Amino acid sequence: MKMMSKGFKRTLALLAASTIVFGACSLDGAGLPEEALTATPVSHETIEKTFLSVQDLFEEQQASKNEVEAPAAEEEIAEPEEETVFVSEDLTRYATAEFSIRTTPESDGHVAGTMYYGKEVHVTGISEDGQWSRIEFLGGEAYVMSACLTEEKPEIIVTEETEAEETEAEETAATTEQTETPAQTEADEEEQAYVETYEEEEVVYDEPEYVEEEEEEEEDESYDIDYPSSGTIEYELFILVNEAREDAGLHPYSWSWSLADAAEIRAEEISDYFSHDRPDGGDCFDLSGVYAENIAAGQSSAQEVFDDWMNSDGHRANILDPDYETCGFAFYEDSDCEYEYYWAQEFGY
Repeated sequence: MKMMSKGFKRTLALLAASTIVFGACSLDGAGLPEEALTATPVSHETIEKTFLSVQDLFEEQQASKNEVEAPAAEEEIAEPEEETVFVSEDLTRYATAEFSIRTTPESDGHVAGTMYYGKEVHVTGISEDGQWSRIEFLGGEAYVMSACLTEEKPEIIVTEETEAEETEAEETAATTEQTETPAQTEADEEEQAYVETYEEEEVVYDEPEYVEEEEEEEEDESYDIDYPSSGTIEYELFILVNEAREDAGLHPYSWSWSLADAAEIRAEEISDYFSHDRPDGGDCFDLSGVYAENIAAGQSSAQEVFDDWMNSDGHRANILDPDYETCGFAFYEDSDCEYEYYWAQEFGY
């Protein structure tokens, strides 16, 4: 017989002294047939076999429990790889091809950038096995394969087109120019038609502009102004002044006989005292209607005095003042005076 624990033996003894009853029963056995209440004794041998089976089952369960609770075997710790040792260098090298720049000296290291053919690099170290080079990169360090670097800068090969290829290309271009497809012909005709239409539109468009200019001239001619006596030197100067105002986009002056009288007085006065002040101590503005004045001496013609006034900022400003509307001129000649010829020009509203 197999060994059993003390508790197990005690349980076996109790069961051996008991009687196993097979059947169904109620709490008090009432209503059951008599044979159902019959106790059937079980032999000691049967009980022992039964509990031997129970003991085997118990031991199997205990063994399984011990296996589950047993601590797992410690995993083997991989030995760390040896760190790549670099020998310090201070070298200039050049890339012989296009390849990756890596953050670690490993073929599967993280790619930090790309090195291009012919690129110059500064090598700060080379691994002891010579496979890797440490380089300066973006203010830090990176690694490239030493086999991809060279001491001498590689030449950049430029493929030159041979004379035969050039000739062939020229012939092809000439053939292309001579060959005109129907689509090209149609496009050229459309373009020509467009040009002709555009030119016609330009001609038609120019006519209204020309008509408008004629209308403007008619408006200028219809401007209600007075003129000095035709054929006089004052008339000649008056025409020159209004032409200058027209060129400046201003309305023409209207001749004022009262300002012409004032100009006649002033022309004679300046022959003796050349100033905007008058000989009696007053000034030119004492004369009725005078708001601005130009004077000159020594010019023998209307064109000459006009040119001198237009070349002077102050005199030109009076002639081209947009606010003045009337003017009157006078010319005085006296050979006994210093300059002989004297001019006065008066402006008003």
